[in-house]
Amino acid sequence: MFAQRLKLLRRQRGVTQEELARIIGVDRSSIGKYEGKERIYPSNDVMNAIADYFNVTVDYLLGRTDDPGSRDDRYDNDKITILARGARKLSDEDQKKLIEVAKVLFGKVFDEVE
Repeated sequence: MFAQRLKLLRRQRGVTQEELARIIGVDRSSIGKYEGKERIYPSNDVMNAIADYFNVTVDYLLGRTDDPGSRDDRYDNDKITILARGARKLSDEDQKKLIEVAKVLFGKVFDEVE
């Protein structure tokens, strides 16, 4: 799955194996091996560089999901999770105050919260 997805993304972006190799910091032959039938996978650092370049998740590259998502979405979700964990530690009264502040700052986005 990884080989096919890498080749598809690379072709959609219109970059050669050589160009992609230069961008992510590997030899061109490595890209050929990743896209080949031998099922050779890059290191975690290289896998992350590929995901970053194509703005997809590593799970998408590995075939764990068909939703390419985006790494930006993942980081946004991480921020939301951190905020939610912090808010859960607040008293009910403080949570209500936080929602009111959010409504003032962000308007209609928070109108349906509660």
